[in-house]
Amino acid sequence: PDAAVDDAVAAADAYSPGTTVIVTDLETDIQWNGAHGKVIAYDPPTGRYIVELTSAKWNQSGRQLRLSLLPEKVVYDAPISINTAPLVTTSTLPESGRIDTVTTP
Repeated sequence: PDAAVDDAVAAADAYSPGTTVIVTDLETDIQWNGAHGKVIAYDPPTGRYIVELTSAKWNQSGRQLRLSLLPEKVVYDAPISINTAPLVTTSTLPESGRIDTVTTP
C-alpha cells in the first residue's frame, strides 16, 4: 500500500500546473501522440494529469482541448535554447592565427 501512495505522490509532484509536456505512447488515440500541451492539474483519484493541448492544430475550433492522461503518457517538453554567440572571433585569435585549444561556454 505504501508503494502505491508513494507513486501517486511522485506523479503529482512530477509536473506541476503550467508545466509544458508532450503526449506520447498512446495506443488507442494515436492522433494525440506528439501533441504539445500544458498541465492543468493532477487528479489523484484517477492518477491522471489533465493536459490542455496548446498546439493550434488541435484548437482550431477556438476551444481548448483537454486530455486526461496517465503519467507515463506525458513527457517534459524542455525549452530549446540556441546559443547564437560565436565560439571564436577574430579578436580572440592569437597572433599566430592558429588555435590549438578552444574552450566553449
